[in-house]
Amino acid sequence: MKIHLNYDLLNGQIEEIALGDGSLHDNAYNFGKEEEIKSEGLYLRDLGYYSFDYFREIEESGAYFLSRAKTNVTFYQKDIAGNYQKMNWEDYLPSDGKSKDISAVYLGSYKEKLRVRLVVESVPEEVAKKRLNKLEEYAKKQKNKRVSERRKAMCYYNVFITNVPVEKLATKQIRLVYSLRWQVEVMFKLWKSHYNIDKVKKMSIFRFECHIYAQLIITLLDFCLQQAMESIFLEELEEELSPIKATKLIKKTL
Repeated sequence: MKIHLNYDLLNGQIEEIALGDGSLHDNAYNFGKEEEIKSEGLYLRDLGYYSFDYFREIEESGAYFLSRAKTNVTFYQKDIAGNYQKMNWEDYLPSDGKSKDISAVYLGSYKEKLRVRLVVESVPEEVAKKRLNKLEEYAKKQKNKRVSERRKAMCYYNVFITNVPVEKLATKQIRLVYSLRWQVEVMFKLWKSHYNIDKVKKMSIFRFECHIYAQLIITLLDFCLQQAMESIFLEELEEELSPIKATKLIKKTL
């Protein structure tokens, strides 16, 4: 089972939470289908929800997106005559510790293109090695699955796409802003570590549905209480609330 979570970082509200088949790709669930895209809003998405149609919808709504780029996606640039030509990644890879920001890049199908900024950032050697090890472990689990040399080479870089103008979001801020998406990962970690939402005994599907919805109600109550407590901490004490300590306290008290 997968849990799809849409979270508004500015107002601390959960916009959407839904359960899905754990064996299906994230994109099989039409994430954000009931979402009202707000003009000037910035939308961060995990790579699993990478969708050209969604990016185009955000663009047409006067909003912005920031996403990691898939390594197998083809990007285009315009030549002098205005024709689209495939872009060679190797020509734009930055040196160690550097970043490159290419503004006039296009993605999409043959008939439709979307202009984006492509930001490529070199990562430290230890980060690249961890990614390579993870990639090799994944390949071992997949029968007859070979990892391309290109995919291995891209372990040494962070690659982002966005439609935010550089005057609104500088190149050096891209990774920092995208890292805010990890707030969702922190929430899931708390749910697993303290509420054991991922540990379920063998039971009937009917009992399981009652169990999982009850667990989600508890975790969302925890989340709402933390949001209220965090506001008090910031306004009255000028301190940040520790999500881990807060979860332990709420669970013990409740």
